[in-house]
Amino acid sequence: MVYGQKKDDPERAALLGGATFSSANTSVSHERRAFLAGVDGIESGNTSLKESKGQLYQTEAIGQEILGDLLNQREVIGRGRQTFAEDADIHGNIDGRLKSMGFNQTLNKYMCWIIVFLLLAIATISVIIALTMD
Repeated sequence: MVYGQKKDDPERAALLGGATFSSANTSVSHERRAFLAGVDGIESGNTSLKESKGQLYQTEAIGQEILGDLLNQREVIGRGRQTFAEDADIHGNIDGRLKSMGFNQTLNKYMCWIIVFLLLAIATISVIIALTMD
């Protein structure tokens, strides 16, 4: 306060926003309450952010577990495909061998009949030759 100024000086009132000392005190109290309310809002926002951060970390951990499970499933599916392909190749080989064996069986049957007829023919010719030589 400048020397010689009174408390009720209009310049002082203008500087204080037209408030007297008692209304200035009330205004400060109101501003303090507003400031504290703002601090409380910031603190609750900070708490919400911390909770959100915790949920984010939990979600990230769950996501990593899911990705790990999916990678394992992918490997299992890949091994299954490979095994299936190998089985299909084996089955194809077995099928080919069975067809080949069936063909060989039929061929061997015809060859046996041919041999039997040749042996009968040779035996008949031998008997004819033996009878004619006597």
